[in-house]
Amino acid sequence: MKPNKLLILSLVILFAVLQATLLNYIRIFRIKPDILLLLVIFFSFYYGRIYGLVVGALCGLFSEATSAVPTAAVVFLYSFGGFILGQLGRWVLGLRALGQMSISFIFSFVIYFFLFFLLQASGANLSIFNSLISVILPASFYTAAVSPVLFYFLKTVFYIQ
Repeated sequence: MKPNKLLILSLVILFAVLQATLLNYIRIFRIKPDILLLLVIFFSFYYGRIYGLVVGALCGLFSEATSAVPTAAVVFLYSFGGFILGQLGRWVLGLRALGQMSISFIFSFVIYFFLFFLLQASGANLSIFNSLISVILPASFYTAAVSPVLFYFLKTVFYIQ
């Protein structure tokens, strides 16, 4: 059964507001989970590549809107990632919490790593080691740790068994 498009848009807006406001209070070492990225992963897995692409574009737009450095790279990466994960979604759909956390970690890591290289290409002088240790790995772990709870909530909202 296809999800209600208005509900999807409402969730994206709600998650964007939570990402920009409430999640600032649960930061650990200046890192917060990326719930917009988890929304892209969820829709890619459970509804396929087209929903992954569209939700990825929406989440990327909202992420860019709250970002200090809007580059349109996040829109592209979230959309492309949602499309690719939508292709793989049928194979990993049966995974339990540990599998979902693993996929969330890998996807987060790849997205943040690509963003690091895009920032490098735009002239930012960043150390890869410091970025890995202080931002990319902690953000990927934190996002992955939150994924089972968020996926359970979303499966409940969309009546998925």
